[in-house]
Amino acid sequence: IRCQGSNQCYGHCREKTGCPNGKCID
Repeated sequence: IRCQGSNQCYGHCREKTGCPNGKCID
């Protein structure tokens, strides 16, 4: 539920559209 290198992920992690680097963990 968080971005790699960040504390929070925006949008849907599965779509990889909520993370600046495009990588989401959990």
